[in-house]
Amino acid sequence: MRSLGMLKFESGDKESPELFEDIYKAGFLMLFFGLESANDRILKIIDKGCDQDTERSVLKNSSDAGIWNHLYLFFGFPTEEREEAEDTIQFTVENSEVGTGTIHSVGQSIFALEKDSAIYHNPGKFKIDRIIHDPDRDMAIVFDFEIDAGMPRDEVMEVYENFDSVIEDTFPSRSIWNYLSREHFLLYLDHYGKEEILNMAKTTVHP
Repeated sequence: MRSLGMLKFESGDKESPELFEDIYKAGFLMLFFGLESANDRILKIIDKGCDQDTERSVLKNSSDAGIWNHLYLFFGFPTEEREEAEDTIQFTVENSEVGTGTIHSVGQSIFALEKDSAIYHNPGKFKIDRIIHDPDRDMAIVFDFEIDAGMPRDEVMEVYENFDSVIEDTFPSRSIWNYLSREHFLLYLDHYGKEEILNMAKTTVHP
């Protein structure tokens, strides 16, 4: 049986090389990690329970075991500055296919303030000055907000859009995984294996 799963970054020695070897032997070919950010200040505010060093170590342990690592990350968390977003971008590049090779695919988004989230109920803690409630959207589950600190919305969009070209430049295999659902990509992993997919992409992009 071949499977995919989601895993949280854990600090300390909980996510050891031996653990990932067991996970791989159990049939998990692909793991999804909520990286969110690779800046230690932002990670602390989000209360991720890890830092950049932990993220790097866990991804290496997982990749070394033969697992395909997919990361989710976002830009524009309240108070995030441009240089902090650049930490996340640099971390992704350094560990991409053209870097250490411990990150194999990436999905990016822009931070969304969701109804009934911890941030929604404690806006002051996260330096949000005002949550905008539109009376014409009384069923809304995502809200705009105003904030003085951090990148303005247009700068967040710029970072987000520029990062798309970064992914294209540093992940040749994007030509494969970007057009498949995760379930269909799992079938590719099962049939070809991680290394063969990476080699196929390099051959296609760089004949």
